[in-house]
Amino acid sequence: MKPKLALLLAVVTVAAALAVLFGTPPFMIAGGSLLALLLPGAALTGALLRGRDSSGVERTVLTAALSLGVLILGGLLIYVTGFPLGRTSWTVATAGVTLVALVPAGLPDRWVSVLKHLVSKLWDEEEDEPEPEPADVAPPASAVAPRVVVPTPVLTEDQVSTMLLPKVVDDGPSGDTADAPGNRRLVWQLLPLVLVLAVLGGASWLSYGSSHRSYETTVTALAAGEPGPVTASGTRLVPVTATGLLPEYGPYTLAVLGPTGRTTEQRTIPVTADGTWTASLSLPGRQRMTVNLLRSGETTPYRTLYIAATR
Repeated sequence: MKPKLALLLAVVTVAAALAVLFGTPPFMIAGGSLLALLLPGAALTGALLRGRDSSGVERTVLTAALSLGVLILGGLLIYVTGFPLGRTSWTVATAGVTLVALVPAGLPDRWVSVLKHLVSKLWDEEEDEPEPEPADVAPPASAVAPRVVVPTPVLTEDQVSTMLLPKVVDDGPSGDTADAPGNRRLVWQLLPLVLVLAVLGGASWLSYGSSHRSYETTVTALAAGEPGPVTASGTRLVPVTATGLLPEYGPYTLAVLGPTGRTTEQRTIPVTADGTWTASLSLPGRQRMTVNLLRSGETTPYRTLYIAATR
């Protein structure tokens, strides 16, 4: 990825994040779509596939896949660290990953060459250097034996044919002449696969941990039973049950609202030992009523139940 393109993507990422956090709904949708489906994958693809020849189809598929991977893994990390999953956390996660990945993707080629040279130098230094062979020492002149003339032997026809045939010797691979550049090239080619496996493994581990913790979480629910018949006064009894009430959020408040939004009944619900409360509410049979359950000190309904009117 060229440095100018990386700088352009960085500007678009910042603009998309600002649009999601402070823009109007159309700009929020556009910025959120870019951060969710395009920008993180484009930055990671440029960083992981730098210097490799790949087709447009491969880069397109990797861009979408890596963007979705960032969403999955980022959401799990946000949940595990205890931060709320909201617009701000999603925006910071996707924009942060994109900006960080654009740094290696947009480095000039000369900087990348320097880094590769340093890595190659460190790699070569770790290899064992072969010990130098002892140099041949020429014998002194006094030790040279006198030259003896040996008569040339007479070779038979079979001996001459054997000498003319080429001799093939297979010494096998030699460990001393290992192809270090080939090993480094193999490492760089396998690096994206290793990173993908690490992302999938981390996502699986975090997903298992979060599902195990959420299984033990108490869920507060508000439900209604079968309403009774409408009486002569136009009312009917509706059994309402609240389960999963927690002492740290009690006492709860139950508010009944009419069709106009005016509160017609309000009562306090204490938290029992089993966290369950049930009662029969006398509600108008010809009106659609709303039953809200609020936690202590809160004004926003925690659970809402709608009771349809009879025909």
